[in-house]
Amino acid sequence: MPLKSKICINCLASFIPTKNEYYCEKCFNLLKGGNLKNMATLMEEAKNYEAPTTKNIADLKEVPVNLELLDRTGRGSDGEEFKYKVIKIDGVEYRVPGSVLGNLKVISEKKPDLKKFAVSKQGTGMNTRYTVIPIE
Repeated sequence: MPLKSKICINCLASFIPTKNEYYCEKCFNLLKGGNLKNMATLMEEAKNYEAPTTKNIADLKEVPVNLELLDRTGRGSDGEEFKYKVIKIDGVEYRVPGSVLGNLKVISEKKPDLKKFAVSKQGTGMNTRYTVIPIE
């Protein structure tokens, strides 16, 4: 009778069980040596889960002007695809509305050496207004 292969619950590699039924040999040896990390149960992962979110540039105290602007795509509640721009600071993405870019363009024409700015946000939803405030 041929041996049946299994899937390692840590690395998802296919393996033939020899020492145990849940981990491939590599992960089993790491587990024995105390070096296997990221071994949470489904419930532990669920308790610690945070849905990925994109914050708003107005949430930041100040923003350097030399940050890379990244393109993203999302889906609205109507299922329609839309594009938006973000900056990334310490692994967190902050959405940059087009009106902020427009205000920043006008300010940069009068102050080309601008290094930092802040954004003030008023209103909610489609009635949101952003004001760009030059800092230095």
